[in-house]
Amino acid sequence: MTFTNKGAAAGDVNRVDDLSKVLDDAKITSAPTSSDAALVVSDGADGKITIKGSLEAGKTVTVSYR
Repeated sequence: MTFTNKGAAAGDVNRVDDLSKVLDDAKITSAPTSSDAALVVSDGADGKITIKGSLEAGKTVTVSYR
């Protein structure tokens, strides 16, 4: 997932990717990672990947997992 702040001021990110209905037939094979420490990503152990943090104006951060 890619998060971009196109605004003129910092913006908060608080996103939950609920994979619980997918993970009953699959599994996360690589731990979720963020391309920048501005966003903190949970490990998804509960079937949900939580992404939180703050992005400065004009900043783009990518969160990846498989």
